Amino acid sequence: MGFIVSNAWMDARYGGSLKTFFLDHFRVHSVLEFDRRAFEDAAINTVNIVLEKCSGMSNSGAREATPVKFVRVKRAIPTKEIVGRIDRAVRSSESSDLRITIVRQSRLRDDPSWSKFLRAPPAYFDLLENPKAAPLSKFAEVNVGIVTYANSFFILPRKRARGHWNIESRFLRSIVTSPRGVRFLNLEPKEVSEVLFYDNLPKDEQDGTQALRYIEWGESLRVPITRGETKGTSVKGFQRIPSLRGRSIWYSVGKREAAPILFPRLMGDRLFAIRNEAGALADHQFYEIRPREEKWLDAVLGSLNSTAGRLCIEAGGRTSLGEGVMELMKGEIDRLPIPDLEKLGASGVDRIAASYRKLEKAVRGKDLDAISEAQTALDAEVCSALGLGTAEGIALRKALEELHSLRTKRSRVEVLVDHPERVKAKPARPRKQKLSAHSPKVKTLGEFDK
Repeated sequence: MGFIVSNAWMDARYGGSLKTFFLDHFRVHSVLEFDRRAFEDAAINTVNIVLEKCSGMSNSGAREATPVKFVRVKRAIPTKEIVGRIDRAVRSSESSDLRITIVRQSRLRDDPSWSKFLRAPPAYFDLLENPKAAPLSKFAEVNVGIVTYANSFFILPRKRARGHWNIESRFLRSIVTSPRGVRFLNLEPKEVSEVLFYDNLPKDEQDGTQALRYIEWGESLRVPITRGETKGTSVKGFQRIPSLRGRSIWYSVGKREAAPILFPRLMGDRLFAIRNEAGALADHQFYEIRPREEKWLDAVLGSLNSTAGRLCIEAGGRTSLGEGVMELMKGEIDRLPIPDLEKLGASGVDRIAASYRKLEKAVRGKDLDAISEAQTALDAEVCSALGLGTAEGIALRKALEELHSLRTKRSRVEVLVDHPERVKAKPARPRKQKLSAHSPKVKTLGEFDK
């Protein structure tokens, strides 16, 4: 039997039970995905999954040995030809119109992400198995940014907080809420325009302050409920919304420290990690990355912003949101492979760090030639740390370009398979893009300000 479903379950936590059900009761024959979105009105990406019922303990061996075929259709192919090529495939292969990656079903049981078998090129799997690489979590702690549950109260434009409300500076902290406002690889204080209302004191300890006046305003305001069982109703005061009323001090987000590296949760055309020179806090649209040792800071930034790092980000992300947007969850960031900085030694770490600092400077200078030169130098250092040569480095860049193009093409609708009697590719129709386009082949990390 076959189904056309959203591809989100292949990577999402809620899909774990469904995947286990499939693995325990079926032979998974194939999972197929198109390079373009097939349905114009659907803002999600879909896959076709074909299953053969095979229940019972006596059939467990047959299920585990099943070669699961992950199929990526790159361009229009007659339906019968697709079916025939899938049936005949006995090993992984790739052509100009079709990629088939064959994985034993037993391997899927402990793998939290299945979508990479559809999208990721061979170079990505080589990085996962590289003995000179290690997961990012070995060298850094990753946490989600602040979830306020009431951004309209907690997050204000700096001018409004200081000008209109005149809130004391000790109750305000700089905060970034969107990667769109980050133009470079390093974030400077002057580039942060929003503040977080940051008050952990009881009200009786701040008599006469403007902060208290702001709190009292928030407690008197009629607030609509936008989530949960009471969605659509309203309450008087932010302190009564379900997400805040359980706090001992409802307006306190707790003690928070700025992370030296910020990493966007959602990415469009730009894949990048940010040096947080502004010392800003971040909301839940970012992950906070804190290297376990200060000496690793620049090397971690360099590894993530290298071509190898961005390939792993691109391949490890989730594309179920559609519109060309990619999402990364904490576990996926934890598992990103980077050079094993402990095995690399101080000199190797320093070389990556120095190359990255040159790239960071070039990006801020908006000099495309300098950016290209610095990116090439950084990629060479990271490849060297991974034991890869020039040819492998070129393969990584080509793989990144292909994977990035595949994702961004999904913001357009183009039917790659139709009714068997009417198979014909329809012209792609561009959709409006909210994020600016930056080709990794031409501009790498440059021109962030456009």
